Amino acid sequence: MDGQRLRHARPRRRFDSLGILHHAAAAPYRRPLRGRVFSADLGFSMLTIAAGAYLCGRLLDAGIAPRTVATYTGVVMLIPAGLWALAMQKKPV
Repeated sequence: MDGQRLRHARPRRRFDSLGILHHAAAAPYRRPLRGRVFSADLGFSMLTIAAGAYLCGRLLDAGIAPRTVATYTGVVMLIPAGLWALAMQKKPV
């Protein structure tokens, strides 16, 4: 394992564990586009997390029980996971 991957292998911060994935996924992109691609990826990730935290706070302030918010959050998270699982299945030729 080279030094770049080894440095990213330890979970020092939240997104350092994604370093190996980003390093491996960057291979198909040309050098000038790599930073922009992963910058946009992490930017959309942060936007989604911020929107979810805001919505969760608004729902809790509206008087909805925390357990209910957590349950519905888990159910909503299953939707994209299920769609991804369906997309990853091998299709018959």
